Amino acid sequence: MNEVQTKNTGLSTLEHIIREQLGLPVSHLVLAEIVEISREIPENTNTLTPSHAQYLAGKFLKGMDLCGELYAISVGYELKMEVLKKKEHGLAFIVRSKNLGLKTAKEKEAYANTDDLYVEISDKYAESKMFRIRVESMRKDFEKAHYLMRKIAEGDSDLEATFSSDPGQSSPGDKKWQDWTDTNTNENSNKRKSW
Repeated sequence: MNEVQTKNTGLSTLEHIIREQLGLPVSHLVLAEIVEISREIPENTNTLTPSHAQYLAGKFLKGMDLCGELYAISVGYELKMEVLKKKEHGLAFIVRSKNLGLKTAKEKEAYANTDDLYVEISDKYAESKMFRIRVESMRKDFEKAHYLMRKIAEGDSDLEATFSSDPGQSSPGDKKWQDWTDTNTNENSNKRKSW
């Protein structure tokens, strides 16, 4: 099993735990389907036909939809872990520190921040936040890939010129960008002068 499969297995396990914690069905894990769709993101778009690009645009749209579903679940779990983290900190600060005979606020705070139950729930909160960020990242990747596939399917010549040029060469897209930034820079400098 390679590193990517191991990481995906870890995320799938986390999705399973999240679904169980929130009382959602665990029979259909969408992360496996998202990973399968993400494997279809092409490394080289120069060889794509418009019909295949249209097909991929549809697949990536489905990937964005699945990421939206998973994002909603991950936000719910993250919020739940945040509440539990605050609860454990409060219990450690007020109840458990009192049982140990700690008197000052500094002593109680120091104990609460290092309490085993608080540290354990803090780790779960960090995992939930990491999971949400990863789902956001996957959705953005699908969004970019979908946009690119739609442009290829439409036969956008400016897009092809921009993406197929050599890295060291300027392209027509770069020229348009330079013209746009020059125009806006001149307009903005004129506005500043009029103040």
